[in-house]
Amino acid sequence: GEDGLLVAPSSIEELAEAITRLMDDEELRKRLGENGRKRVTRHYDLAKNVDRLAQIFSDRLESLGK
Repeated sequence: GEDGLLVAPSSIEELAEAITRLMDDEELRKRLGENGRKRVTRHYDLAKNVDRLAQIFSDRLESLGK
C-alpha cells in the first residue's frame, strides 16, 4: 500500500518535486491520505500501546525490586 512519497535525504529538488506533485494531483493526495490513515489506525492502536507501555514500566519496577 502506498501511503507517502519518498525523497532522498537533504534533496531539496526531490522534496520540491514531491510537494508540487501533491499540489497538482488531488487524487494522489486523497489516496495517500486515506492509506496513511488506514496504516496509522492498523499499526498504532492506542489501547495496545498503553498496555505495552504499562507492561514495560511494570517489568522495570520488578527488576528494580519495587
